[in-house]
Amino acid sequence: MSRTLEISYCGAPEVTPLLHFPESKSIAARELMVQAYSGVQPQQTVAGECDDVRVLREAIAAAQNGRGDIFCGSSATAMRFLLPWLATFGGRTFRVDGTEQLRRRTVMPLVETMRRLGVEVTFLGREGYLPLTVGGGGGLHAARVEIDASESSQFFSSLMLMAPRLGSKVRVVNTGKTVSAPYIEMTAQVMERAGVKVGIDTGRADVVSPDGYRPQAERRICADFSAASFFYLVAALAAPDIELRIEGINVECAGMQGDSRVMRFFEPLGVRTRFNSDGSATLRRSELAEKPKLFIGNMEDTPDLVPPLVTALAALEIPFRLTGTRRLAVKESDRGAVLRRELAKRGFSIVVEEDSITGAGTPRAADSGLAADPQGDHRMAMAMAPLACFSTLVIKNADCVAKSFPGFFRALAQTGYTCKEL
Repeated sequence: MSRTLEISYCGAPEVTPLLHFPESKSIAARELMVQAYSGVQPQQTVAGECDDVRVLREAIAAAQNGRGDIFCGSSATAMRFLLPWLATFGGRTFRVDGTEQLRRRTVMPLVETMRRLGVEVTFLGREGYLPLTVGGGGGLHAARVEIDASESSQFFSSLMLMAPRLGSKVRVVNTGKTVSAPYIEMTAQVMERAGVKVGIDTGRADVVSPDGYRPQAERRICADFSAASFFYLVAALAAPDIELRIEGINVECAGMQGDSRVMRFFEPLGVRTRFNSDGSATLRRSELAEKPKLFIGNMEDTPDLVPPLVTALAALEIPFRLTGTRRLAVKESDRGAVLRRELAKRGFSIVVEEDSITGAGTPRAADSGLAADPQGDHRMAMAMAPLACFSTLVIKNADCVAKSFPGFFRALAQTGYTCKEL
């Protein structure tokens, strides 16, 4: 059973803490899939690895070792990336399932494309959702593959990763709206490091791989900017001059990760980033001479940055309007609704509409004292916890953070917070 934690704030640490974050789960997942398509057995679970990557690693090993039941946990990444790969096993049928949370997330766009390729997919419950069976098609071939990836760029990335198994030259086409474009670029970069040429243009990817993937040994992956974003929030809410040092965040990994835009989003809030020669980065909170009169941002490419950014803007009483937030409703929770409810408990008001979130920058009202309920959503739990700097906060189901950042509360404790189990 997941823990309930009481979070309190004791003030900024006297010595700059060195924070250790998990590897970028987005890069790690793509690296694992390249190895899987190359026939390479994944290594054992890495210490401190987040649940999403661990589940993917274990599922790949299970399929390679002859098991037919594949469990994706609550990882939509594992579900989307594994299905096309499982279809390449000739003569085998897999049963794929996940948690109740994952069963609420559709896989229909990907299944429709796979069926057009000749893959047999049967839903065992609700149409479009896990559980399902996928029958290995073995020798699949195509020069052009189409999918509506307007709900998630991972649908598009999963077919890019599969493309070298379909032919030496394959065009992957998104028939819907392109979203989270930086993650498609990330997929291309990971594939190119494994010897596959990828050309990206609006709504399509041209994959050229005469010899398939070149097997790669697992490499060290830089820290996760998505995880780091919650410590930009910590810094933004702290007193001026606080410094936090993050291991494994550097210029190279900033270039690969779309969520490195957190640096730009938080700079007007007084948080600046300095890259150090030892491969770490230092966040420093400076006094704001003047608050932004209106913060405007388009979050279509970086939806995972919405929870920490909205929390920071509301808490700092900065008027804002964020657009491109439509897909928050189909994440691990309805993140817009959870943000509105949980921030209201702490005395902050926001307005959530179909594709935007706004705040008027109004002063904080009374804290209800009610416990924060992240609805099992890791990013919501991490966004709420730093609000304990205003008043002690109880957070339910705190262990849900393990999905992306198992050590989150240990790292938070290094920045002046106490985390006590109730």
